[in-house]
Amino acid sequence: MIKKGKIIMEFKKQVKEIHEVNQLDGDELSEPVKQVFAEIFRDGKMSKEDCTRFVTGCTVNPCSIDDANIQRTFEYYDKHKDSILTLNDFFDFYTDSARTKISTVWLNLQTLHYRNDLIRGNRVQFPQVNAQLLPRVQILQNQIYLDLLFEQLLQKFKQ
Repeated sequence: MIKKGKIIMEFKKQVKEIHEVNQLDGDELSEPVKQVFAEIFRDGKMSKEDCTRFVTGCTVNPCSIDDANIQRTFEYYDKHKDSILTLNDFFDFYTDSARTKISTVWLNLQTLHYRNDLIRGNRVQFPQVNAQLLPRVQILQNQIYLDLLFEQLLQKFKQ
Protein backbone atom coordinates (compact mmCIF):
# COMPACT_ATOMS: atom_id res chain seq x y z
CA MET A 1 0.00 0.00 0.00
CA ILE A 2 1.14 3.49 -0.74
CA LYS A 3 -0.38 6.33 1.24
CA LYS A 4 -0.52 9.65 -0.57
CA GLY A 5 -2.28 12.36 1.38
CA LYS A 6 -5.69 10.88 2.07
CA ILE A 7 -5.64 8.46 -0.83
CA ILE A 8 -4.60 4.88 -0.22
CA MET A 9 -3.70 2.88 -3.30
CA GLU A 10 -3.42 -0.91 -3.14
CA PHE A 11 -1.79 -3.09 -5.75
CA LYS A 12 -2.34 -6.82 -6.07
CA LYS A 13 0.12 -9.07 -7.77
CA GLN A 14 -1.50 -11.35 -10.34
CA VAL A 15 -0.73 -14.97 -9.50
CA LYS A 16 -1.23 -17.65 -12.11
CA GLU A 17 -3.82 -20.17 -10.95
CA ILE A 18 -2.53 -23.72 -10.78
CA HIS A 19 -4.75 -26.31 -12.44
CA GLU A 20 -5.79 -29.25 -10.27
CA VAL A 21 -4.40 -32.61 -11.32
CA ASN A 22 -7.10 -35.26 -11.75
CA GLN A 23 -7.06 -37.50 -8.71
CA LEU A 24 -8.74 -40.36 -10.49
CA ASP A 25 -8.01 -42.02 -13.80
CA GLY A 26 -11.27 -43.84 -14.40
CA ASP A 27 -12.03 -45.68 -11.17
CA GLU A 28 -8.42 -45.78 -9.93
CA LEU A 29 -6.06 -43.21 -8.48
CA SER A 30 -4.12 -41.40 -11.18
CA GLU A 31 -0.38 -42.08 -11.40
CA PRO A 32 0.66 -38.61 -10.17
CA VAL A 33 -1.54 -39.04 -7.08
CA LYS A 34 -0.16 -42.54 -6.48
CA GLN A 35 3.38 -41.13 -6.65
CA VAL A 36 2.53 -38.50 -4.03
CA PHE A 37 0.89 -41.00 -1.71
CA ALA A 38 3.77 -43.45 -2.17
CA GLU A 39 6.13 -40.63 -1.17
CA ILE A 40 3.98 -39.83 1.88
CA PHE A 41 3.63 -43.51 2.78
CA ARG A 42 7.42 -44.12 2.66
CA ASP A 43 8.10 -47.44 4.44
CA GLY A 44 5.61 -49.65 2.59
CA LYS A 45 3.49 -50.16 5.70
CA MET A 46 1.52 -48.04 8.14
CA SER A 47 0.68 -49.06 11.69
CA LYS A 48 -2.21 -47.58 13.65
CA GLU A 49 0.30 -45.30 15.38
CA ASP A 50 1.65 -44.16 12.01
CA CYS A 51 -1.89 -43.63 10.75
CA THR A 52 -2.71 -41.56 13.83
CA ARG A 53 0.31 -39.32 13.16
CA PHE A 54 -0.65 -39.07 9.48
CA VAL A 55 -4.27 -38.10 10.27
CA THR A 56 -3.09 -35.59 12.87
CA GLY A 57 -0.73 -34.08 10.28
CA CYS A 58 -3.48 -33.90 7.63
CA THR A 59 -6.21 -32.49 9.84
CA VAL A 60 -4.09 -30.55 12.34
CA ASN A 61 -6.36 -32.10 14.99
CA PRO A 62 -4.74 -34.56 17.38
CA CYS A 63 -6.34 -37.99 17.37
CA SER A 64 -5.57 -41.27 19.10
CA ILE A 65 -5.31 -44.89 18.04
CA ASP A 66 -8.74 -45.41 19.59
CA ASP A 67 -10.31 -42.77 17.33
CA ALA A 68 -13.37 -44.17 15.53
CA ASN A 69 -12.05 -43.08 12.11
CA ILE A 70 -8.75 -44.89 12.66
CA GLN A 71 -10.58 -48.03 13.78
CA ARG A 72 -12.96 -47.93 10.78
CA THR A 73 -10.09 -47.37 8.38
CA PHE A 74 -8.26 -50.45 9.63
CA GLU A 75 -11.43 -52.56 9.81
CA TYR A 76 -12.25 -51.81 6.20
CA TYR A 77 -8.88 -51.37 4.46
CA ASP A 78 -6.49 -53.65 6.40
CA LYS A 79 -6.88 -56.63 4.05
CA HIS A 80 -4.59 -58.94 6.07
CA LYS A 81 -6.13 -57.97 9.44
CA ASP A 82 -2.66 -57.54 10.94
CA SER A 83 -3.12 -53.89 12.08
CA ILE A 84 -0.86 -52.77 9.23
CA LEU A 85 -1.94 -50.90 6.10
CA THR A 86 0.09 -51.74 3.02
CA LEU A 87 0.67 -49.21 0.27
CA ASN A 88 -2.13 -50.86 -1.76
CA ASP A 89 -4.47 -50.64 1.27
CA PHE A 90 -3.58 -46.96 1.50
CA PHE A 91 -4.26 -46.52 -2.22
CA ASP A 92 -7.66 -48.22 -1.77
CA PHE A 93 -8.51 -45.86 1.09
CA TYR A 94 -7.59 -42.78 -0.95
CA THR A 95 -9.29 -44.10 -4.09
CA ASP A 96 -12.57 -44.35 -2.17
CA SER A 97 -11.93 -40.95 -0.59
CA ALA A 98 -11.24 -39.37 -4.00
CA ARG A 99 -14.53 -40.79 -5.29
CA THR A 100 -16.63 -39.54 -2.38
CA LYS A 101 -14.74 -36.68 -0.69
CA ILE A 102 -12.47 -35.11 -3.28
CA SER A 103 -12.34 -31.77 -1.46
CA THR A 104 -11.15 -33.53 1.71
CA VAL A 105 -8.38 -35.25 -0.23
CA TRP A 106 -7.27 -31.86 -1.60
CA LEU A 107 -7.32 -30.40 1.93
CA ASN A 108 -5.16 -33.31 3.14
CA LEU A 109 -2.68 -32.72 0.32
CA GLN A 110 -2.63 -28.96 0.87
CA THR A 111 -2.05 -29.42 4.59
CA LEU A 112 0.92 -31.60 3.67
CA HIS A 113 2.15 -28.69 1.46
CA TYR A 114 1.24 -30.10 -1.95
CA ARG A 115 -0.07 -27.68 -4.55
CA ASN A 116 -2.86 -28.42 -7.06
CA ASP A 117 -0.26 -29.68 -9.54
CA LEU A 118 1.03 -32.05 -6.81
CA ILE A 119 4.38 -30.32 -6.51
CA ARG A 120 5.39 -30.02 -2.88
CA GLY A 121 5.74 -26.38 -1.84
CA ASN A 122 9.39 -26.75 -0.88
CA ARG A 123 10.19 -28.00 -4.41
CA VAL A 124 8.74 -25.03 -6.27
CA GLN A 125 11.31 -23.35 -8.49
CA PHE A 126 11.44 -19.60 -7.96
CA PRO A 127 12.79 -17.27 -10.62
CA GLN A 128 16.38 -16.16 -10.15
CA VAL A 129 16.63 -12.49 -9.22
CA ASN A 130 19.72 -10.41 -9.83
CA ALA A 131 19.97 -8.49 -6.55
CA GLN A 132 22.14 -5.85 -8.23
CA LEU A 133 19.13 -4.76 -10.30
CA LEU A 134 16.80 -4.23 -7.33
CA PRO A 135 15.90 -0.58 -6.68
CA ARG A 136 17.25 -0.62 -3.12
CA VAL A 137 20.67 -1.74 -4.36
CA GLN A 138 20.66 0.85 -7.16
CA ILE A 139 19.85 3.63 -4.67
CA LEU A 140 22.47 2.55 -2.15
CA GLN A 141 25.20 2.22 -4.78
CA ASN A 142 24.56 5.56 -6.46
CA GLN A 143 25.43 8.65 -4.41
CA ILE A 144 23.24 10.90 -6.57
CA TYR A 145 20.17 8.76 -5.83
CA LEU A 146 21.05 8.58 -2.16
CA ASP A 147 21.46 12.38 -1.91
CA LEU A 148 18.15 12.89 -3.70
CA LEU A 149 16.40 10.49 -1.34
CA PHE A 150 17.70 12.23 1.78
CA GLU A 151 16.91 15.63 0.31
CA GLN A 152 13.29 14.54 -0.15
CA LEU A 153 13.16 13.17 3.40
CA LEU A 154 14.54 16.41 4.86
CA GLN A 155 11.97 18.47 2.93
CA LYS A 156 9.20 16.24 4.27
CA PHE A 157 10.34 16.74 7.87
CA LYS A 158 10.58 20.54 7.43
CA GLN A 159 6.89 20.70 6.43
